[in-house]
Amino acid sequence: MQRLSLFFVVSILALASLGCPSGPKEEQIAIKSNNAVQQAKDLLQNYAKGQPLGSEASNFNRIAADAVKEDPAKGAIVEKALKDIEANQSNRAAIAKGALEKL
Repeated sequence: MQRLSLFFVVSILALASLGCPSGPKEEQIAIKSNNAVQQAKDLLQNYAKGQPLGSEASNFNRIAADAVKEDPAKGAIVEKALKDIEANQSNRAAIAKGALEKL
């Protein structure tokens, strides 16, 4: 009986010291982000519907820069629209609609 108990204790200690023979499988997952121009279009569509400026206004420079980097022509339209909206918030719906027509 003592031999059997000793065998189990030694077996458990050996298994514990070895650990699992294979670790977790690591896998790279590609995450598709919204493209910058589409993100800007979505934002402009909300403003065209009358949504007031929120905390996203603090990111206008980044949004515009990302759009310019992705598509310079469309990015320039986005950049101008966001600057105009920031300067004239009460007219944001008309500015946004005008920009969306160009995009």
